[in-house]
Amino acid sequence: MDKKKVEIVLLVDRSLCMQKARTAVVSTLGTIYYVQAMAPGAANISLYTYSRDMHTVTARNNALRVHGPHIRNYGLRDEEPALLDALAEVIDKTGQTLADTPEAERPRAVYICVLCGTGAEASCRESFESVAERVRLQQDVYKWNFLFFAPEGVASDFAGKLGISENHVAAWDPTRRASCGRALRAMSSLIHADRVVNTGTKHPPKVDRIFRSSLAELFETGFQTHVAMNFRVS
Repeated sequence: MDKKKVEIVLLVDRSLCMQKARTAVVSTLGTIYYVQAMAPGAANISLYTYSRDMHTVTARNNALRVHGPHIRNYGLRDEEPALLDALAEVIDKTGQTLADTPEAERPRAVYICVLCGTGAEASCRESFESVAERVRLQQDVYKWNFLFFAPEGVASDFAGKLGISENHVAAWDPTRRASCGRALRAMSSLIHADRVVNTGTKHPPKVDRIFRSSLAELFETGFQTHVAMNFRVS
């Protein structure tokens, strides 16, 4: 295992419910790549979007070698989103990739981050039960971290059905651009904090400012993950 490396997987809704959040998704993801690139250690970042089908935007890019994902053409689809199908595919793909990776090169931690804009109505291959079984396996056996953002009213319900810890769940408002940016930055800050704590390395001043600001936003969302992931910020 490479104790300085982490695997970050982002799964972002691209159905029409994301219309008002679209520009925030495009702009904020560039900041996420920058912050993760400057964090201690190494990070592979994958970005997937989904509506009825899942689309690979970037797969296992080294954060140091890119300046953000190429999603200027983050086109929205007039389709019901198949969240369960997409999440199952992401878990299976990431698990297989890591299984095929030599032991010495496998990451210390895996973060699966989901930004969901609406329900899971279009899922036809998977159920909450089948996805929850995958989540439990990866959380309990392989210690993956699942971070889940969904609209108010469905966030806790969905996460509960999927077996994701309530400490790793927060609600956001798809009708407000600022809410989307805050949610994505919160995800990034959470991962960044965990990486900093686990290496004991201080991050550069510019990243520190972004990180502190984003972390304050994270706490505003009601996230309790700082307890679950054991980090403190003075």
